[in-house]
Amino acid sequence: MGTQAETTAFVPLPKVGGINFGLDDYSKMLTSTSTAFGNTVLLYAQILQDFLNIVTFNGASRYQRDAGPYAWEEKDDLKIIDHLLKTIGFTGSTGDPETVLKNLRASGERVR
Repeated sequence: MGTQAETTAFVPLPKVGGINFGLDDYSKMLTSTSTAFGNTVLLYAQILQDFLNIVTFNGASRYQRDAGPYAWEEKDDLKIIDHLLKTIGFTGSTGDPETVLKNLRASGERVR
């Protein structure tokens, strides 16, 4: 495990076939500088991971259950669509007030 950690450190590839390459190391390094920049880096890393999951027919590329109010967030749909829409600022709370209220209630319950 130590040898694998050393040989895969800072290799800019996401997890492939259960082997974690160094993309997460870059993500950790870059996200420690700025919150806004970090979210962008993590989102693009997730898109790359989704793409590799699709190419390798990994089940992680699809939703296991309904995840939101939109058609692309239903069970067995690709997650990459949601992640690509987040790059232009469209999230679940952007167009659906019900989701905004649900998230606000959930975050309020966690604070208590």
